[in-house]
Amino acid sequence: MALRSKIWTPSAMNLAVVFILVAVLGCHLSLVNSLNEDDSRNSGTDSSPNKSVETAPQENIQETFDLDPKGNCSDEIKNFCTPKTGSYLECITQELQSEQAGNMAPNGKEISDPCKIEVRFMKIASYKDLTLDKKIEAACQKDIEDTCSNYFLGPGGVLACLREHKDTLSQACQNEVFVAEKDAANDYQMDPLLSEKCGADAQAYCSDVSPEGGRVQACLRARASKVTYACRAELFRQEQENAGDLRLNVQLYKACEDDKKKFCADVRPGNARIKDCLENFRMDPGFSKTCKVEFDKMLARRAEDFRLDPVLRDSCRKDISAVCGSELEDLLEVPREEPRVIHCLQDFQEELTDPQCKKEVHRALVRAAEDYRFDAFFAKSCEDSKQKYCKDADNSRVLQCLQGARDMIDTTCRSAVFELESRLSGDIDYKVAMKASCGMEIGKFCKGLRHDQGAIIDCLQQKVDDPDMGEDCKKEVVLDEIESAKDYRLNYRIYNDCLEDVRTLCPISTVCGTSEPCGGIVMKCLQTNMEKIKSEACKKDIFSFTLKEAKNPELNIPLQTACHEDLKKYCPKVRTKDHSQSLRCLRSHRNQLKSECKDEELRFSMMEASDIRLTPSLMNACGAELGEFCKAVSPTNGDAFKCLQMHLEKVEMGTPCKIEVDLQEARQASDYRLDVRVRTECQKDVETLCGDVDKSEEGHATVLKCFVAQYKNLTGGCQTEVAYAVRMALWQYQFGSNLTLPCDSVVKSSCDTKEAKAIENVVIGTYGQCLTLSQNFKGMNPECKALVRVATKEGFYVGDNPEADLAAEIAKLKELRGSSSDLGQSGMGFFWTTTVVAFVALLGVALFRRYSGPPRAYTLVVKGGDV
Repeated sequence: MALRSKIWTPSAMNLAVVFILVAVLGCHLSLVNSLNEDDSRNSGTDSSPNKSVETAPQENIQETFDLDPKGNCSDEIKNFCTPKTGSYLECITQELQSEQAGNMAPNGKEISDPCKIEVRFMKIASYKDLTLDKKIEAACQKDIEDTCSNYFLGPGGVLACLREHKDTLSQACQNEVFVAEKDAANDYQMDPLLSEKCGADAQAYCSDVSPEGGRVQACLRARASKVTYACRAELFRQEQENAGDLRLNVQLYKACEDDKKKFCADVRPGNARIKDCLENFRMDPGFSKTCKVEFDKMLARRAEDFRLDPVLRDSCRKDISAVCGSELEDLLEVPREEPRVIHCLQDFQEELTDPQCKKEVHRALVRAAEDYRFDAFFAKSCEDSKQKYCKDADNSRVLQCLQGARDMIDTTCRSAVFELESRLSGDIDYKVAMKASCGMEIGKFCKGLRHDQGAIIDCLQQKVDDPDMGEDCKKEVVLDEIESAKDYRLNYRIYNDCLEDVRTLCPISTVCGTSEPCGGIVMKCLQTNMEKIKSEACKKDIFSFTLKEAKNPELNIPLQTACHEDLKKYCPKVRTKDHSQSLRCLRSHRNQLKSECKDEELRFSMMEASDIRLTPSLMNACGAELGEFCKAVSPTNGDAFKCLQMHLEKVEMGTPCKIEVDLQEARQASDYRLDVRVRTECQKDVETLCGDVDKSEEGHATVLKCFVAQYKNLTGGCQTEVAYAVRMALWQYQFGSNLTLPCDSVVKSSCDTKEAKAIENVVIGTYGQCLTLSQNFKGMNPECKALVRVATKEGFYVGDNPEADLAAEIAKLKELRGSSSDLGQSGMGFFWTTTVVAFVALLGVALFRRYSGPPRAYTLVVKGGDV
């Protein structure tokens, strides 16, 4: 075999080779001259005759262009071609193909090297001039006349024409052209144009490579940067022509012959049908490793240039022109370094008009999602980073691995990662790991939903906390959710539904680079400008995202970025996935937080206050109470929370709910911006009356205190909301609260703290009622008196003398109560009872007025220095 290999190599194409050629074709002088000129140019060998080779008679070649039965193949003709059933050349060629496929003759005979050489050079000659082979000429004569009469008829010109138009040829001619293509795929010199353009390069770079088995073509492609442009163009031309038929990829066909018989026996060859069939079974346990290795090489090569995917190339011709502004004929004759066209088709997949084109583009993206090698640009850009950070990662997990190492990988790879994850954002078919882990959940929760446009992905995200969702599925959904939160462009629905609103409301998107995530700044902008968003679909998407963000702190990228060090420093024992605990821990250290972390915590707290659904801890603790008492109340604009406050003393209110309501009230009493109604109604008053207040100290209720001091000057809507806010602070009294701190001494000295029933240090109602008693009011310090005065401004208390108004109401209640023997009491007990009734009545009427009236519009306002 070593000797055979040496004989077949271009460098060993010595004098004997040419001598045999002259002997075989000696009577056809012009043909001999042509062959000698080509072979001398391609291999640099001498062309003097070899007298040891027996010469074929001239009349045989002229009549049949066939092997001489007395020549170098005489023994082979006797062994394999007797009796004669066709041309000897065809017979020996078929035997050679069987040999190359590993199917040896039963008698153990092999084709000799001199015979192989003679066959080879006869074929080379016939493909240069089709008139030499009467069989080809007969089969294709009419096709040549109809199709190639005006074609350049130089060496190999007619065959090139027939190959180019093979789909329109007669069946007989197609068969002969296929034989020629198969020979050329096996041996580059049997493709006259390829041999002419690549002969010198083959001699220079692949002289030690055997021409059979397509090895020279593979060698030249591996050295593409060195070979001439003309040679690269011819190599790519042959590759394109052969891409549609498995039989024309010599290595692949040999490796996958058994798999073809096993999985695709009934599939007709041509138009990439067998390749598509094998691809469907590529991951089957019975698929051979040998075939998979070669098949993956083919897919990786196809990913380098869409023109090597014949079905995609042909079906997308119109869309490439319409969507991508390119004509196939105008593209370079060699593969592009940067896959612009295929990326264009992928980026604008929904705008494609040809269903088959859309299907093939989808398949190409699925391949890229399944194996990083099948996006050529990504594979090339990230090869170094992959080897450095993800060497042991499965091919399907390389993208996820590099996402996790995003801060460490090089800039080129970061750009490629972002581009690929953007393309894979909207279709569950592209989320390979998620789809594999969530098969049952998709069938249960998302049945009937379309796979694209983010439908199933969003469905799984909505069901992530469902007890029926498996842990593997939940893990994959959350991982994907975290990655998509890093940039609005990675969230398919938000990107598409909010495109116009982003342009008008968030010009910061223009500073987002094209190579890496923006860190959630556009999401943050859309949340801040929620009321200004015009698209209802966009509003819905942003709220849905914010709701998920409220449940999982890892989705809140701005907060995670701003508070990373503070969380690590002050909250090391808090579970990172418990959003409520993370926020509470940060709030408990608010005075120690860095300014950027403090701003982000406040921003999110303001969003929470605007809609009760954004406070999972409150929703979880008060689910039953909301269903029983507040079913008809809007969850937005603070309405549902106020409803819960109104029912705090109901026996049906569970302790966990009361605790959560008290915690939320304490937050609102510390910062006016966390009371959505006060913030909305008092926008102008903040600037006109309290503009000199230190906003950095707002966590200590500085603005609310200013509102109390300036109460008479507040606008009407602001007065109402401030009065209600102060009343609630007194109703849910908490010692040490910044707003009600001036009243702590009064409560301790004048109110019976022993009888008060506290929940988590909060006494609901009792202290507030006590503070409104006239005898207590008279001895109060001015600051506490101002709070009580403001708290009694809404409802029954409308004058400047709240104690007199309160006394009048109590007198009425006494009179009413005295007429009922069942309710008769005397002394202090009676006084406390009527006081409680009065205060509850006040609260009930006030809340009735609030909820019976039209809801106020909600506008989220963010001041520059406050967030």
